[in-house]
Amino acid sequence: MEKKLKKLGKNILGAEIQNVSVHGIWILINDKEFFLSFDKYPWFQNATIAQIYDFKCYRDNHLHWPSLDVDIDLKILQNPDAYPLLERREQKLITVSKSVTKAPRLIKKWAKSSRRVARVAKKNR
Repeated sequence: MEKKLKKLGKNILGAEIQNVSVHGIWILINDKEFFLSFDKYPWFQNATIAQIYDFKCYRDNHLHWPSLDVDIDLKILQNPDAYPLLERREQKLITVSKSVTKAPRLIKKWAKSSRRVARVAKKNR
């Protein structure tokens, strides 16, 4: 005769940081281990150890780092292909690089306008 044990109380384990390496963070959530690489989660790369360990787990499926202003849902960690973080970041870099190519033109425009202002100010003296 098998007895089933009742679950008493609430789950207090939640989530915990297991290890921080030069490549990323190992985190344990509800007896499942996940690796957050700094390549895929760049918000943690320049964070201090104290900032990485300063997180909260809400409802066993939502992680929040208040000092870094980072929120990660457990669904993202379980199925990373459905949430392509890198693609958005690469698109943003492409957009930024296009605006950087316009920078020399903007600097020339600014230089012309500042010379005009200097000429007008010289005439008005």
